[in-house]
Amino acid sequence: MTALKMLQSHLVRVKLQAAEREAELIDRQKALEQECARLRAEYDIAKDELKLCWAYVAQLKLENSQKWRIEERNDWKALVASIQDDRRRLRAENGRLRRRCEEIKEEDDDAHHEEENPPPPPLPPLSPKTSPSQPEQQQRFLWRRLKARGPMDKQQRQRRSPAKSPVLILV
Repeated sequence: MTALKMLQSHLVRVKLQAAEREAELIDRQKALEQECARLRAEYDIAKDELKLCWAYVAQLKLENSQKWRIEERNDWKALVASIQDDRRRLRAENGRLRRRCEEIKEEDDDAHHEEENPPPPPLPPLSPKTSPSQPEQQQRFLWRRLKARGPMDKQQRQRRSPAKSPVLILV
């Protein structure tokens, strides 16, 4: 019987070990199932976020293509406006330079003409001795002084502005 008792005690020990191992595996299975449930929840959340991200990507593609077109169009408009402003500025500057060139040519022509025909000497100032006292005498005196300067040619008359030309004042 001793062999039977030994067999029995061995059997009890193996059953006990198997029960402990089974309890350990059941606990581990429950822990793994909980972790699996947690991971599935995280997966579902991540999957929803991924769908949302792809929707955002699609929307951004549409918006960016439209935005890009609008920005590109605005850039071209700004470039055209800048070129037109430059063109206007250059035309105005060109016109100003052409006018200045014409003025310089006229001044040069006038200078050459004056060298050929010098202007008449200026009138001497009126002194109280030579100045007539009566208006008619004053008018005759001024006419004589103007004639003494000599005739003006066409260019001299054009250059003389109304403010510079002598004026006869009838009193």
